Amino acid sequence: MYAMNDTSFSKIIKKEKLMLPPLAGFTDYPFRCILSMFDPPFVCTEMVNAKAVINQNEKTMEMIQKEPGNHLKGVQLIGNNPDNMQEAAIILEKNGFDYIDINMGCTVKKVISKGQGAALMKQEDLAVRIVEQICSIISIPVTVKMRSGFSENNKNAVSLARKLEKAGVSAITVHGRSGERKFGIHVDYDIIKKVSYSVDIPVIANGGVSKTNACEILKKTNAFGVMPGRNLIGDPWIFPQIKKTLSYEAFQYPSLNEKKSIIQKHLRFQCDFYGERNGVSRFRTILPKYFRYCHNLNALKDDVRVMCSYFDVLNILDRIIIDDEMCAYQ
Repeated sequence: MYAMNDTSFSKIIKKEKLMLPPLAGFTDYPFRCILSMFDPPFVCTEMVNAKAVINQNEKTMEMIQKEPGNHLKGVQLIGNNPDNMQEAAIILEKNGFDYIDINMGCTVKKVISKGQGAALMKQEDLAVRIVEQICSIISIPVTVKMRSGFSENNKNAVSLARKLEKAGVSAITVHGRSGERKFGIHVDYDIIKKVSYSVDIPVIANGGVSKTNACEILKKTNAFGVMPGRNLIGDPWIFPQIKKTLSYEAFQYPSLNEKKSIIQKHLRFQCDFYGERNGVSRFRTILPKYFRYCHNLNALKDDVRVMCSYFDVLNILDRIIIDDEMCAYQ
């Protein structure tokens, strides 16, 4: 879709107003293949460890396998050693990726205990040094995804964003919850707005973004664009729908048969990539997300928990019908 020498990274963000998120365990290669079918401007891998990239860890290199499509392809790096992060970034640039995203927002306990992810927000100097070292050696854009702060008592997104801009980042995604809040109900859109007015680079609003509130969040935050989060899981149509909403155009919802067709492709990608047993096992958490508003959802979940084969999944799909204009599991 784009070549980085044709137009600037920020212009693409400003035009598209939407970035798709790196979601650990979900934006894997099979799902990225599905997303690529919806003509996205950007697609980013789930987070990968810098040291694993340096060591060419087989599993890690499989995780960042490039999906088809002409969109910009990014990798999210996690780590807290500036030298390792720099070396990994060099490798990723040589591998042909279009941009690198630095994870400063993950709140998983194991990650935080290592001083990585959202814990970097407690160490602004280290966070800046990581970005400086990466930006000094590679030519592709570097972005950062962070939170409002590590804790509710220290929402330092504004001060850190200013420093990261000077260090050379091309864009910043701000999740409007602190590391303490994780994925709680309240999202602080005011802090995203403050960051947006504090820097000249694009700011992307993240946290609680859905296909129904994207326009409202853009207005609230003055952000260049929005990034949906977990709402993307099981709903690859969220990208075209948000895009239509932002353009004040009508969106044509997929029919049940169209939805089933995409699900079957997703399942096939899963089985091809992980093998049938592991692919179906991983699909247990994904399939119910495609039918969030299905009648008899609990019965569907019960059957999904015990499905073991490709044909088990197809049999479950066959039992999903349209009943009174809504899908139902029978």
